[in-house]
Amino acid sequence: MAYAMKKKILELAHNASPNGVHVGGALSCVEIFVVLADILNFTGNTDRDRLILSKGHGALSLYTAMWQKGLIDDDLINSFDRDSEGLHVHPTRDISRGIEVSGGSLGLGLSYAVGQAYVLKNYSPETKVHCIVGDGELDEGIVWEALMSAANYHLSNLTVTVDRNNAQIDGSTDEVMSLGSVKDKLEAFGFDVYEVNGHDIDSLFEAYSHPIGDKPKAVIATTVKGNGIDFLTNTKESHFGVMTDKKYSKAVAQTEAYYED
Repeated sequence: MAYAMKKKILELAHNASPNGVHVGGALSCVEIFVVLADILNFTGNTDRDRLILSKGHGALSLYTAMWQKGLIDDDLINSFDRDSEGLHVHPTRDISRGIEVSGGSLGLGLSYAVGQAYVLKNYSPETKVHCIVGDGELDEGIVWEALMSAANYHLSNLTVTVDRNNAQIDGSTDEVMSLGSVKDKLEAFGFDVYEVNGHDIDSLFEAYSHPIGDKPKAVIATTVKGNGIDFLTNTKESHFGVMTDKKYSKAVAQTEAYYED
């Protein structure tokens, strides 16, 4: 599934040319989406599990995961950034396809997830709420207000995944706004915290399967921005750039080689 998603991400980025596309931040969270798409229940109405992408620039991972789960068909996935009625660079809320919230303004998705978890804890206690945030997104004060609220209300039905790729549009997270130990901070805010390799499927499954206590859970997934593509790895172009014919051919070749090895 990860291989199919990555190939499709590159194809969609290439098809969107000459428009710029967020590729690096999508490639860093592919495996996260693979695991969550497997363990969450997207069927049903109010009792469906919620998967909320707060880092909206990772939309290509969300779209391709939904496509792999059959919630998005070929026509819709191929409309990405090409049709005003199709899929956009940032997600637009469409619950029928598993897109729970519109994205783009960083920090807002987690607050939305906390609100959902607060209501669902009493209304539908078996329903799980998962929210994916970027580490650059942790610069936003609203994120920490939401985290504090989640712990205060003992939202054990909430899991927050931090895509810890150590990069944001203006440089490394250490250079822009040093986060120190994210694990220590989240634990101090009242979360059960697990640190894993965000590109290792088994490690992610293990982290998400830990028994739920009376605290919200946080999974810090250490990842690489533009993972698997040398010219996208931790570069500014990785955040938002144009996928030319030459770059597309090179990226596909490197992705194929990675999985063949």
